[in-house]
Amino acid sequence: MRKAEEEGVSLNALVTYLLSQSVKMEKAV
Repeated sequence: MRKAEEEGVSLNALVTYLLSQSVKMEKAV
């Protein structure tokens, strides 16, 4: 259970990172 929570947090961080990167690309265009 504990490990699943850690994986969920890392996955959430990855999604947030990808979203911020896509926003930067849109602003650059």
